[in-house]
Amino acid sequence: MIAVQNEYFCENYSHTENCWDTIADDYQLGKVRFSPFKELLTELSLVSARYRIGDGSGSALISAATSCVQDSNQALYNTLRRFQQSVENSASAIAWMRANPNAPDTKRFQRLLRLSRDLYNELTPLGVVRWDWNNNANVVLGTQPTGEFVSLSQLTIRNILTGLLTWRTALPRQGHDEIAILYLKNGASLWFLRSNQLGGADPSIYPIAPTLAMGAYTLPFTNVPVFSVILTRIFGSFRIPYLVGWLWTWLGMAIFGAIAVGLGIRSGFLYWRPWQAAWHRKLLLALKLLFFPALVEEFVFRVLLIPEPGRTGIAESTWWVMALISLVLFIIYHPINARFFYQRAKLTFFSPDFLTLCTLLGLTCTIIYRVTGSLWTITLIHWVTVLVWLLFLGGLQRLNLEQTTPASRAVS
Repeated sequence: MIAVQNEYFCENYSHTENCWDTIADDYQLGKVRFSPFKELLTELSLVSARYRIGDGSGSALISAATSCVQDSNQALYNTLRRFQQSVENSASAIAWMRANPNAPDTKRFQRLLRLSRDLYNELTPLGVVRWDWNNNANVVLGTQPTGEFVSLSQLTIRNILTGLLTWRTALPRQGHDEIAILYLKNGASLWFLRSNQLGGADPSIYPIAPTLAMGAYTLPFTNVPVFSVILTRIFGSFRIPYLVGWLWTWLGMAIFGAIAVGLGIRSGFLYWRPWQAAWHRKLLLALKLLFFPALVEEFVFRVLLIPEPGRTGIAESTWWVMALISLVLFIIYHPINARFFYQRAKLTFFSPDFLTLCTLLGLTCTIIYRVTGSLWTITLIHWVTVLVWLLFLGGLQRLNLEQTTPASRAVS
């Protein structure tokens, strides 16, 4: 439906700036002509045909991994695969672009590659391509020996696990909004059609949320749906970063470690004091620290309190304001924790040196979360920091825990 509307709009209003040439216009790369938009229309037609016959079963069923939203995104994935392979298999097109790096179509193609990369990351949030998408793309490309499409309608055991691989496209509204935001960031214009009001313009008439939990329950004095926002932030943080994300994580950890150790040793807050205990006690402590404070605190102060990086459509300045508010709450949480719940750590948690290092840790995790958008990267930084402090740099002594089994609620 959207593709057909876009085709109509670009054919009739191509003289305006609203027609997105990255997708809508053909590419003339030397003597070879490519059309990504026609490829997409072909894929959508194929999806419609598969609906009519139910992949040979006679019925098209909806499941955790199969829906119109999932199928339309599968069509988009297949389009990217086919278009990329078509260009890569054309030696003349590649040679022409290398010889004409400043040509308009070459620059448009570079924008299309960036869009393809962003879409690929969006459609594979865990870094793994769904096995049925891979199979069906190969069928269309003619590289699958069997030549049969895979449908998950009856494969109930795999449905949930397969759906998790593309969970971002499972919810219709979320799938629509995130793809639209991605297009907007890549230079497209958005055309909004409101079907809740026919004729005229009455701002007091607005769409009603389909369910209470996903839209009707909002934060006081706002239109922010609580449940759907929290759900999106939680699942969004589960993404597994690519290699670049892990490199940024280790770099951030190294820079933070160098600054924190330097400041801590200079002030006398940190000092070399390895914990003399059996290996199994050290292992038990490490496991406790992984869940609390590392995982729990990062989940609360980063994932729940900060919008998902790069996918919400909010202004960059607004994101950082909310991130700084979260950072302040992260800092003051520690003295409050010592005052009311763990008074043994009161002297340490109220120490300016500790709060300074706590601020540096929170700021580092915030920056890395902005870069990677992953709960796992910031949990790793938090975990390694607390583990090194307690086991080697006098943390257990400052918390008066050296002679006892460390309690996970006692550390930060």
